[in-house]
Order: sequence, then C-alpha cells, then structure tokens
Amino acid sequence: NGNEALAVRRPAIRDDVLKAISAADNELTKAKVSSATQASWSKLRQSWLALEPKVADRGIKAAESTRLHTQLISEQLLLSEQLIDEFGLSLDPDLDTYNLMRATFVNVPWLAENLGVMRALGSSFLTQGALPPDGRATLVSLKKRVLELKSELFRNLDKAIGANPAMKVSLQSRATAVSAAVDSALVM
Repeated sequence: NGNEALAVRRPAIRDDVLKAISAADNELTKAKVSSATQASWSKLRQSWLALEPKVADRGIKAAESTRLHTQLISEQLLLSEQLIDEFGLSLDPDLDTYNLMRATFVNVPWLAENLGVMRALGSSFLTQGALPPDGRATLVSLKKRVLELKSELFRNLDKAIGANPAMKVSLQSRATAVSAAVDSALVM
C-alpha cells in the first residue's frame, strides 16, 4: 500500500524467509519425508519464489497480494497438518498431549492467519479511506471465523488441562495473554 517504512524492512524479511526455506529443505530431506509431503513442500516453495519478485517490484496490487499471500499461507498450514499426520502426532493416544498439539500446531496458526488477513484488509481499507460493503462483509466473516478458531483453541486447551491438570500452571498465563491479544485485535 505504499508504506515506505515497511518497504525498507522487506529485503531483510525476504532474506530471513530464504534462510528458513533452505533450513526447511534440509530438515525435510534429513527426515526423509514421503514423496507426497516433498511435493507439497516443493509446490509451496515455488509459489513463494514466484510471488516474492512481484511484491519486490511493486507489480502487484494490495488486494491481489493479500489474496496470494493468504493462499500461500493456507498451503503452508495444510503442509503443517500433513507433517503432523506423517510424523504420527495426530495418532497421539494421550488426550493431554494430543489436544495440546492440536491447539498449538493447528488452532494457533490458523487463528493467527485469519487475524493477519483481517489486519491486511483493514490496513488496505484505511489506506484507501473507504470501506465498501463487500469489504465490510469480508471483515465480518473473518471476525466470525476468528471467534470460531479462538473457541476451538480454548476447547482443545481445556481438554488438555482436563486430562492433565498439571498443565494448567504453565498454560494459564499464556492462554490468558492469547485471549486478550485476540480480543484486542478484534476491537481494532
């Protein structure tokens, strides 16, 4: 959206992402993931490598950038779930650690992504100085989804704590902080 302060930070973030991609390549190779998982990762990596130059050259409008980034992050989160299955975490027979895994590796990332999309769209509308009816409807839908994800996150945390009350001590303050952060973001 033309924010030069953010544009200056972008190259360093790009470099960090490239390092993370390289590290993920190495870790997935070391872990000998399945060919299906490797194909998902390769597709995701190629999507990012195709998108990054368009953003760098400012050859993409904000709405299209948000759409493509959202699609890319959704693919990344689906890959994460694929890895959860491949490494057997989804088969964890212990109710406490299974629900904690679902909360931290599935619910939190999807919640963060939906909040990020709300932020990106909201910033775009603020920059444009207008909130068209379809934009308002999109934000209302995203808010509903955020509330659903927040509810699912806390149901899974409650299940984990119910199965292992000792977890409450280490999770309570963090859970309260997450809940407050989500509520604060929704107020904005």
